[in-house]
Amino acid sequence: YIFSRVPLLFLPLLLAFGALVYAPADSASAASASILDGRNPSTFETASGRKSVEVGMRFTARVNGDVTAIRYYKAKKSAKATPASASLWSSAGKRLASVKLSATRAVGWLTAKLPSSVEVTEGQTYVVSVYAKSGYFIATRGGFSTGFRNTIAEVPANAGVSTIAPTSSFPRVSALATNYWVDAMVTPTWRRGKPRPTFSPTTSPTATPTPTRTTTVTPTASATPTATATPTVTATP
Repeated sequence: YIFSRVPLLFLPLLLAFGALVYAPADSASAASASILDGRNPSTFETASGRKSVEVGMRFTARVNGDVTAIRYYKAKKSAKATPASASLWSSAGKRLASVKLSATRAVGWLTAKLPSSVEVTEGQTYVVSVYAKSGYFIATRGGFSTGFRNTIAEVPANAGVSTIAPTSSFPRVSALATNYWVDAMVTPTWRRGKPRPTFSPTTSPTATPTPTRTTTVTPTASATPTATATPTVTATP
């Protein structure tokens, strides 16, 4: 009933507005995605040396977005096997974020949320890592013998990196294509409720025809001055 009273001239504008308002919820906001994308360590070795070590993974972002959390795989049901901290680094070795990890006996994939999300830029390389202060970590040799990519990131061959250090440090040594099973959660920019890059170009051209039509309406509306025959009504006096 509302549309029956709206001039046909404004229907395209209303339909475009409705498409923006009633956009599907999954395109406006969706959960973060894992870089390792559901991969699990089917085979691995455990290391429990006395030297502290930082282990992690290099990746290149394929989208602009936010790193919101760091994941790591823990295989030993011991609180002492929990890493001391998790960090996100730039390719140059600058620490972008860090979070302390609480000792736990839980096993499997564990997720540590960062104190605040960190923006990542498409095409830039980053390193995600955990600091095994106790010297305990798991590793799969040859796990990164080949690289892979998904919608979130590209992980190159030999992406696993490590560094032996008395304190948490940037991991830079790559050996035996080892996968240390450290991961990151990334939320692409368009999933945070911001429009995709293709949205703005398609919206603006459809909105521009309506002003040109309103200008053509105003000249025809100016025909009302010819209706100044109303002064002849003054013949009533």
